[in-house]
Amino acid sequence: MILTEVDDLSADKEWLRLWRSDDHQHANYTVTSLAVGAAHYTRLYYLPAERDVSEYRPCAERFVPHHLLASGPDGPVAGLALTVEVLPGRHRLSAYGRPLMLVEDRTAPARLRRQAAAAIHTRLQELTEHYGAERYHARDYLVGGEISPLTEVLLRHGGVSRHHFTQTVDLRPPAEERFAELRKNFRKILRRERGGFALDVVTARDVTRAHLDDFVRLHLEFFGKTLRTGASWDSILASVRADEGFMVVGRQDDRPVAMAYFAVSDRYCLYASGVNDADSYGSGLSHRVLWRAMEHARALGCVHFELGEQLYPGMYPDLPEKFRAIGHFKAGFSNTTAARLDVFSAPLEAP
Repeated sequence: MILTEVDDLSADKEWLRLWRSDDHQHANYTVTSLAVGAAHYTRLYYLPAERDVSEYRPCAERFVPHHLLASGPDGPVAGLALTVEVLPGRHRLSAYGRPLMLVEDRTAPARLRRQAAAAIHTRLQELTEHYGAERYHARDYLVGGEISPLTEVLLRHGGVSRHHFTQTVDLRPPAEERFAELRKNFRKILRRERGGFALDVVTARDVTRAHLDDFVRLHLEFFGKTLRTGASWDSILASVRADEGFMVVGRQDDRPVAMAYFAVSDRYCLYASGVNDADSYGSGLSHRVLWRAMEHARALGCVHFELGEQLYPGMYPDLPEKFRAIGHFKAGFSNTTAARLDVFSAPLEAP
């Protein structure tokens, strides 16, 4: 097994070959989506604030790339988008602020996949020691219901796991079958005519800075404050321009009243961010935007559509009610609740 470092994920032919061979291709880990993550951390709800590096911090000061590619005799077997985050007074390993995710060719023999994971783990340990980095965090999407070889080796070396759930939609069934799976009142909303309302899908062919400006304006009007950095908004625009994302815009009498951004790979679509006009809250705009996005993602060839984390009240008793309401809304669209495994390289209680 040969382990090498990749300088540029967007240009390295062997990395791109590995990415194309991966069954999952989670949209959070495309090149441009990683850039979005670098500018905007995602909160880990199941961690206390003092252990969640993302809390109260827009992004790292700097990311030092160390992307890894493990290759066998017939080509790449597994790899990681990997960076060292330079944080105030500390370092950690991540994928531009996101959990590490093993990219795999699952058609490779199990023996080679285990060897690749072991080589990657050894390098992670070396980098942890070299930088004096804190415990690192990997996410396992449990493809096929199995833990990945990297999860296996992390747990055998003293790591710990936490699980969470997310709402997903299998896009393979025809639209009428998926429509029947929706919550009853969702079907009523989508069938109801809304005068003067139109939906547009914005892709690389037609996206402009004006679309982004509308998105920023709606966010500011709805939340009353800025929740993303300028670099984060710019990276969303770059994702759409690179065909690794798209927007859906809802217009009422030609005025933008709902917008959402979706990260996309060849096989996966992720609902990444969305907002409605404050005066239109609760009027069913999000239902229409998401249904249109699912239809577009299916037309692109995506198999999976992820709505986001499901925060069950018994698991998160201290969360504000609005998060439970968001989870209830997502469940109305989803025909699948999927488990995800978060694996940490050392116990969370360790200093």
